[in-house]
Amino acid sequence: MMEMVLELPHLAATERLARCLAGLLVPGDLLLLEGDLGAGKTTFTRLLCQALGIDPRLVASPSFSLLHEYRGGRVDVVHVDLYRLGPGAHADDVGLTDYLGSDWIAVVEWGNFLEPPMAGLHLEFQFHGQGRLCCLADDAGIWRERLEGLAECFQMGAGR
Repeated sequence: MMEMVLELPHLAATERLARCLAGLLVPGDLLLLEGDLGAGKTTFTRLLCQALGIDPRLVASPSFSLLHEYRGGRVDVVHVDLYRLGPGAHADDVGLTDYLGSDWIAVVEWGNFLEPPMAGLHLEFQFHGQGRLCCLADDAGIWRERLEGLAECFQMGAGR
């Protein structure tokens, strides 16, 4: 398993993370977002969609509808929020399985609620002082090279 922790002291750092990750995503990728309420999962998703060329004004938390589709960027994004379903949620419960391994990128808020756990890139947002930390984990070993590229991109952009 590869893990990495990035400091996000301000919104610009979160935007940099989203831009760097967007440049590495390919259709079929699964991002599993975790973190307390207000930790930045939806904000990150909005910035990621923007970096992919999707109008960020379209991006809102799908807490009540459970699933939103965003089209028109470099790749289409399906955005799922499992908060209302709670632990033990299944991908079939929200129609997520229709998007997995397809031409879409799937972003799942409260991805830790999925049962069984799914292989993807885990991003856990944590409060840290006035900012956040993002702990990235690749438990399946499929992101190793891309995480190395992400770390390089993120650090290179830190001086801007």
